[in-house]
Amino acid sequence: MSTDFAAAGAPGVVRLFGILEDAMRICASLLGSTGCPELDKSDMRPARRVAQPHVQTAFLHLNLTYETY
Repeated sequence: MSTDFAAAGAPGVVRLFGILEDAMRICASLLGSTGCPELDKSDMRPARRVAQPHVQTAFLHLNLTYETY
């Protein structure tokens, strides 16, 4: 998906930020506010980890104790 925006040049980047703005507006409204400035720390929760870091993931910088391959 990100390569589609890169291939479109500047209009693709503008479209990317438009999609991001829409997503943020929707998320804020689901929390009962009209925009991000109304949100505070009480609206934020840490995301739970979906999977452990592994040598084949993009998270190699997370201090793995040993390599499992």
